[in-house]
Amino acid sequence: MTHQNHQTNGASLEDCHTNFFALTELYGIKWRKLVWGESSGEGGEEGTALTDPVISSYARCLAGDILCVWRRVPAPQPPPDLYEVQAPAPPPPLSLRAAKELWIFWYGEEPDLNGLVAPELIASQGDQGSWESGLSYECRSLLFKALHNLIERCLLSRDFVRLGKWFVQPYDGDEEDVGKSPWHLSFSFAFFLHGESTVCASVDVRQHPPVRTLTSKRLARLNANDHPTHAKVILAPFGLEGTVTGREWGEADAATARLLDAWRQLYPLEQGCGAVEVVCGGARMRYPLPYVLVTEMEARAPPPPPAAALARRALHALTTPAPHQSSEVCYSETADKGEDFLDPTRKTPCTCAKWRRRRAPRAPRPEPFHRRAPPPPRHRARPHPP
Repeated sequence: MTHQNHQTNGASLEDCHTNFFALTELYGIKWRKLVWGESSGEGGEEGTALTDPVISSYARCLAGDILCVWRRVPAPQPPPDLYEVQAPAPPPPLSLRAAKELWIFWYGEEPDLNGLVAPELIASQGDQGSWESGLSYECRSLLFKALHNLIERCLLSRDFVRLGKWFVQPYDGDEEDVGKSPWHLSFSFAFFLHGESTVCASVDVRQHPPVRTLTSKRLARLNANDHPTHAKVILAPFGLEGTVTGREWGEADAATARLLDAWRQLYPLEQGCGAVEVVCGGARMRYPLPYVLVTEMEARAPPPPPAAALARRALHALTTPAPHQSSEVCYSETADKGEDFLDPTRKTPCTCAKWRRRRAPRAPRPEPFHRRAPPPPRHRARPHPP
């Protein structure tokens, strides 16, 4: 591009757009893995998630802008004991009592984890490594998840919500604030490694019907409908389908205040947001109001008018082949009540009263010249002598 005779089309990098961005480098990164085994299960599953040392430590590290991620792992099984009658059953895969790992990533010096990570978790058995010792595929995948967690935390603090893997900024006002466009934009992130150590992110942008927050006006409108499908909502951040019952609570309620405080450990919620009751999977629960969304996707179209049904029936009749019938049968009112489905391989003679143009019979073609018989010889008449 620095050649003196190099010609461009007049475009520059300022006029170009891309959905690929370089985020960071693997060179110089360090990591530490903290492991917490299965809990005894005392208190059952009623204990809050923040009492777990891994999840509580993850919430504090995430609030401190530290690259971190946690996951459930299968606990190592002890060798079988011949004298043991029955081994204890492992917890369900999504149980809080399952074994978990907390992964922390950083550059340079290791951050002080004394005020962030639970003391019993620091003292537990773990592992650590760096770029120099090599990064496995598992370690790189967890780093991508930690980057996604940090980006999600930033977007949620700017009034975005996550529905599955898609981020969207819902409308707060009434329907007239949406504008003329009936579509809403959402985007998702995907991470990949470019070259030897460059971590890049690609942004996928899609269109979908508008998503709106559940204001008091919309909540009253949903409660006014008698049909239960009209009260369907989408629950962030996992995009679950639920139904609102009409009950709502403010933070003055003690149970609601405890619920919202627990949510704020992982998701940034404003003070005084309140909660509503939703039914999801047959279970009733209180849900933070900012993460209960409504959309036009759930609105069913009204039944088609008789004219549309008649047009659809006529189109079906035109596009569906039928055997030929007489004009009296074709134009009778009971023509479509007793259809005769014949064998498609059998030919049916046509009895329609159709006018056909009759052509005059063509004259036979003459035979080719080389196939014609030779003409008979001609005898010349001789003159008689006088």
